[in-house]
Amino acid sequence: MRVNPFSAILIVFSGAAIALGGCSGDNPAVGEEPSAGELGVVTLSKNTSDPPPGLVEVTWAGEQLSFWPYTGTDFGGVPKDPINLIFVGEAEPLQIRAALMALDGDRTAFGFPNTHPFNATWSEAIGNVQTAYSEGGGWSGSVVQLQLGSYAPVRVHLRFFSSGQRFGTDGTWTLGGAHFEIAIPGTPEHQVICWQLAEQLVIVDMIRSGLIDPVPPAATGIINETPTYRSIPAAIYNGVPDALKVACGLPPGSTMDPAVPIPSAGTATILHLVGSTPVMAAETTESLVIEFNQVIPKPFCIGGPSDFFLVQGPVELSKTAGVNPSGHYLYHSRISGHLTATPLDITQQPPVPIGESFQVRTIDFQEGLISGDMESVMFSTKQIAPQDGGVERVLTSLMVSTNGRNSYRVNESCLTP
Repeated sequence: MRVNPFSAILIVFSGAAIALGGCSGDNPAVGEEPSAGELGVVTLSKNTSDPPPGLVEVTWAGEQLSFWPYTGTDFGGVPKDPINLIFVGEAEPLQIRAALMALDGDRTAFGFPNTHPFNATWSEAIGNVQTAYSEGGGWSGSVVQLQLGSYAPVRVHLRFFSSGQRFGTDGTWTLGGAHFEIAIPGTPEHQVICWQLAEQLVIVDMIRSGLIDPVPPAATGIINETPTYRSIPAAIYNGVPDALKVACGLPPGSTMDPAVPIPSAGTATILHLVGSTPVMAAETTESLVIEFNQVIPKPFCIGGPSDFFLVQGPVELSKTAGVNPSGHYLYHSRISGHLTATPLDITQQPPVPIGESFQVRTIDFQEGLISGDMESVMFSTKQIAPQDGGVERVLTSLMVSTNGRNSYRVNESCLTP
């Protein structure tokens, strides 16, 4: 496979204020009781056994898999990202991880420029936990996440989901979701800008690994939304260089529209692995600090459409992951922030403060494990905002495990007017 060469890309983003739905992480001790002054308490849990609607079926080499062609953030069946990669054969997530992480960053033979992130090597990624579903295997979680590039400013983000289903006598099916994303200035959040370029990079690297069946990779039929899926807010889109827009199949130049749709082929590529790279014992740690400095809508206990805050302060991110000498993959990650929130009147330009600032504490904690056929991943999040009259908070937890101990819960405690 060969892609069209394109010019080196310099990533430069505008400093426009972006309206976000909150930090990429928050964290709990789920089950804490509301304190005095917290008058409204909403608790949500979701069924962890029912399949989501819209399962599809694919066939390869006479074998079939029925699965949900999207990822989610819980067990509710609300689509998040498309499944655009299907690995079969010697395709356990740790085997694919080992194959990708063993490669160098030279993709020039396939037309990619010698420029970040196209000349980067694969590494562990800090990212939110997502869910996927396959018939027979049930729900699975993104225990293994990789990145090509760096957390900021730009990267390919790749998640793997075990299907729990065999392919042939000793193979397996693994689902993958890949996207190209940019860091949103002044936040720890990312914005997806394309699906197909990320998928293409993974295909190229699996070819470079030498582990692919001589039968070329093939696309499924249409399994998810096309010709577009999701969109890029104009305030972000207008800060993306034209060269990167063209590489993603997006129109160059600026837009006056509120958002630009992201092209989607609606298919997934099937990659048949007939060999494997040894899974080596090694551990890596990544840590970074991002200064949050944005005007955002209130992320929880929303009082109305004009409920906006200026949020400022450091957000610390870290992840330690690797395979231990016993062959078990383990990871833990943490995102925490000590932030200052100032209520704003956004009907005035520029927005003006309309109340006293207060402190917001956010924590996101994750743990993941792969040990033989056993996989499990969990996250817990907490956002706490002490204010006059009490404390508002939202607590969220998710557990996905092959032992069936799955759970999802949200507990929101709010001050009433």
